[in-house]
Amino acid sequence: MISGSIADWQITASSTYPSSWAKGCSEANARLFRPNGMAWCAKFKSSSEWLQIDLGVRALVTGIMTQGRGDGSEWVTSFMVSYSDDAIHWKFITDQYANQKIFESNTDSFMVKHNYLDEPIKARFVKIHTYTWHNHPSLRVELVGCQPCKQLLGIPPYARFAASSSRGKRAQRSCMPEYGHYLSNKGWCPKRQD
Repeated sequence: MISGSIADWQITASSTYPSSWAKGCSEANARLFRPNGMAWCAKFKSSSEWLQIDLGVRALVTGIMTQGRGDGSEWVTSFMVSYSDDAIHWKFITDQYANQKIFESNTDSFMVKHNYLDEPIKARFVKIHTYTWHNHPSLRVELVGCQPCKQLLGIPPYARFAASSSRGKRAQRSCMPEYGHYLSNKGWCPKRQD
């Protein structure tokens, strides 16, 4: 989510604190490390509140990372997770007794809490249900996992490229290996044409 591969419209919620009451509380701000007190903030203090992420395609989810609202006063202390392939039929992650599993979450609003799933799930939609919280249910989140092999693994500027040769920096700057990706308006050029 922090990479931007999940668009704002793919993040929805049961309710959101109105911007006229507090700025920076939209679903789009439910991404880890959002600055200046930004996060998703539920409108109500209720355990029926949830944040939903549409991954776009069915994906393997192996963990969930959470943070509270960056202003230092609001965070979720425990949550539950449900998942679906169609956003209609939902299934909760359960514990060894077949009860809805309650994940321990944050103890402050700044540290990132990692929760790894005992059994990875495959789903397109993931919901995080607030269960308990400090002051107000507010959340920043990242899902850990991977999408099918047809998806890009690295997207610039974080992808690294190497080549067997290149024309070099002096010959033509636009021919360097780091420009050999589909988003570049330049390209990689070999040193020799053989």
